[in-house]
Amino acid sequence: MKNFKTPIEQILFRSSKIGLLAGGLIRHELTENQKKEIEELQTKKESIVGLSAAQQKKLDGYNKKVSEGKELTQAQREERQEFRSRLTRKKGLTPNQESRLQELLEKESKEPELSVGAKNYLKDVWLWFEKGFKEEVTSKQIRKGRNAEEDGINLISFVDGVMYSNNNLQPNNGRVTKGHLTGAADVVTYFKIIEKKIVDDIKASWNPKTFMNTNCSTLEEWQGRAYMYLYDADIFRLRRVLVDCPPDVLEDEYHKFRLFNRLTEKHIIDNDLLEMLKQGSVSEDYPEEQKLVEQFYRNFLYEHSGRYTKEERVKTFAFERDEHLEKVLLKSIELGIEYYKTITLNMIE
Repeated sequence: MKNFKTPIEQILFRSSKIGLLAGGLIRHELTENQKKEIEELQTKKESIVGLSAAQQKKLDGYNKKVSEGKELTQAQREERQEFRSRLTRKKGLTPNQESRLQELLEKESKEPELSVGAKNYLKDVWLWFEKGFKEEVTSKQIRKGRNAEEDGINLISFVDGVMYSNNNLQPNNGRVTKGHLTGAADVVTYFKIIEKKIVDDIKASWNPKTFMNTNCSTLEEWQGRAYMYLYDADIFRLRRVLVDCPPDVLEDEYHKFRLFNRLTEKHIIDNDLLEMLKQGSVSEDYPEEQKLVEQFYRNFLYEHSGRYTKEERVKTFAFERDEHLEKVLLKSIELGIEYYKTITLNMIE
C-alpha cells in the first residue's frame, strides 16, 4: 500500500525551512588539504623512478660500449638492465600510502545523505501533506516579526536611500515556486546601475539586546540561497532591523508587565504618556511609580526616543549566489523527495 496520497509534484518545501534540509545534508566533501593530499599521492604513484645524473652517465657509458660491440661484465649487464627499468618503472606507494589514497577516494565518491535532523523535518512535511497535521509555533518575537515587516521596509528604504516596495503585496503574495521549492521574499529589487537583482529579507529583532547580539544563522543563509534560486537573483541580503513593537504585541506585553509589577488598573497604556515618550520627554505630573512604565516604553519604542539613529537600527548580512551551494540545495531536495516516499506513520528507525 502506497504511504502517500499527495501527488509528489505537489510536495513543496518552504524557503524559510529549507535550511533544515540543505543544512542537514551530509556531503562527505573533502577539504582543500585532502584534495591536495590525493593529488600528491596520485602523482607519486604514477611518477617514474628515473635516474640520478650519475646513474644516467653510467647508463650512457654502458649503452655506448654495447653500440661499439664491446662486452659488458655480468654485473654491468645487470646494472644496465636496472637503470633501463628505472626509466619506465613507476614509484608506487607504500601500503600505508595506498590505503590512505583509497580512503580519500572513497570519501570523495560517496554520495551525500540526509542527516537525522533533515529526516525529522521531512517527517513534519509528510504529516502536513498526508495527514493535515501542523504544529503552530508562535511567540511574541514571531508576532513582532510578522507585524513589523512594513516598518522594517520603510526603515531600510530610508537608510539605503531607495524606495523599496513590499514584494508580498504583489499577485500571489509575491510567491515563486520552482519544482519542489517555494518562497516569498520581502523585497526584490533590480538595480540598473550595477545590473544586479537583490533580494532582501527583513527580520525585526525583539529588542536592542537581541538586535545587537544576533547575527545570521545557517538557516537564514540557506533561506537566502533559496530566494536567489527562486528569483534568479545575484545577491541576498538579510536585513536585521530594530523597529517599534507593533501596538497589538505591545498591548499584550504591557498587560504582562503590569501584572508582574503589581501595578494598579489605572496604569493601562496611557496615550498621552505614549505620545510624550515619542517626543522624548515625560510630564512632571506623573508620579514616581510611572518610572516603571516609562522604562517599559523605552524598552519597546525607538523611532522617536532620540536615543537611536535610523542607521544604527539596521544590520546587513550579504551573500552572493553560489553555484556549488545551489547544487547542494537542489540535491538535498532530490534526496528529500526520495525519503518522503518511504515515510509511514508507524515507521521505526
